[in-house]
Order: sequence, then C-alpha cells, then structure tokens
Amino acid sequence: MDDYSDGSSDELSVSPYQRSSNSCILWDTAEDRIRSNLAKWRQSHTRARGQSSTSETAVSHQRRPSGKMTRKSGRTVSTAGTDADRLSGPSEDEEQSEAFLVGEIRHTLEHSQGGDSAAENVILEVNSLKHAYNIMIDDLYFLLTKAILDVTRTKCPTSDSPNKVDKESVRAFVTEFKTQLTRFEVVLHAYFGQSTQASRMCLQALEDSACYNPLLMEASPYLMHAMYDADLITEEAIWWWHAVVEHQIKKNQLTLVAD
Repeated sequence: MDDYSDGSSDELSVSPYQRSSNSCILWDTAEDRIRSNLAKWRQSHTRARGQSSTSETAVSHQRRPSGKMTRKSGRTVSTAGTDADRLSGPSEDEEQSEAFLVGEIRHTLEHSQGGDSAAENVILEVNSLKHAYNIMIDDLYFLLTKAILDVTRTKCPTSDSPNKVDKESVRAFVTEFKTQLTRFEVVLHAYFGQSTQASRMCLQALEDSACYNPLLMEASPYLMHAMYDADLITEEAIWWWHAVVEHQIKKNQLTLVAD
C-alpha cells in the first residue's frame, strides 16, 4: 500500500511557520468548541432546572408560609472559573460528554441496515443530534470521524488488546475500516464531500484518536490513505496537516531544550 511520504514540502503554498498560528488555533478550537458548546448546553439546562426549582419553592412558600424549605439545590452553576478550567485542560465531565456524543453517533450508524433509504434516515438522525446538542458543523466532522473509528473497533475485538500491535491486527483493522467507509459512503459524502475544512477536521480526529490507541497509531497511514481513496480528505489537507504536525514537533523540541 502506498503512503504519503513522497513529495517535498516545497509543494506547500505556505510554509509551516507561516501557517502555524492559524493552524494551532484551528486545532485548539477543534476540541474547545465541542467542550465549550457542551458546557454551555449543560449550564443552560442546569439554569433551567434551577429556575424551575426556584418557582416551585416560591409556590411552596405561598402555600405554606410557616413551613421550612426542605429541598436543597443539587448543583450550583458557576461560570467564574470557566476560563481557568479551560486553560487547565479538559475535565472528566467534558471528556465524558465528548465520548457521549461520539457514542450517540456511533449508535445511529450501527443500527442502520444499509441502502439509500437507510442512509437518508441516518443523515436525518445525525442532523437531529446536531441540532439537539447544538453541535457546530466543524465539530460534527470531528465527532463523525471518531464514530466511524469506534464502529470499526467494535467489529475488530483485537484492536482493544493492550498487547503489542502486530501486522495482522493492523491489516484486519484497515480492512474493516474500508468496509465501514463503503457501508456509510452516502452518509459520509453528504457531510464531507471535498471540503478542505472537513478534511482537516477528519485528519485531526484521526490524530487525536491515534494518540490514545497503539493500533490506530500503527494503522493511521493506511487509514489516511483509505479516506483519501474514498474522497473524504483532500491532498491539500494532508499537506496542511503534515506541516502543522512537523512545526508542532519542532516547537515542542525547542520548549524542552529551553526548559
């Protein structure tokens, strides 16, 4: 199988250093937007429950002016530490919320039976999730890619093995991944098409998943190739991603030397 190691960085229209600023911002917001939107959604629902609780308490006082309030608030909403929390990294709740959304999309994909009519139903259900949880389109690209990877993992039990990754496991995972890309071709093309932005988010989702899964790390070049062959990512996006990663590695190395 071919890889993308050939070619020169001269083909990039902009150097990694010129792109680094916007690229890093894009990568940061890929997760930040998901977590921020989820945090806002949870806070709005918590405030709604708090207002409902306040109304019920007021009615209770009107009915029983001499009684004691026995209902206590279960949660307190505080936005004072929001910026500090984001700077300190994702909380356990935020990670679980992202996993929840990926799980919801994966559940929708897994229960489809194939065919054009089923694809239309999947698209409708994914759109419903998008609006229900106020997911931005860039984040949907990110989550949908992770959901496809999760579906593939469920079909390849060996992919979760903590043992050393072997070639057979990589081959099995890549084969199953291609099968899932074919199965959900209509759905994926409805969202990704040939959009450069969608391609970038797709690659970022693959990178993020590979960082926590040795099998995905080994299989990632082949998975990227499969997505390229399926017209889900563009060559421009691949060069962009390569430039961002290369510059980030150099930046981290300089930071380590300085420390």
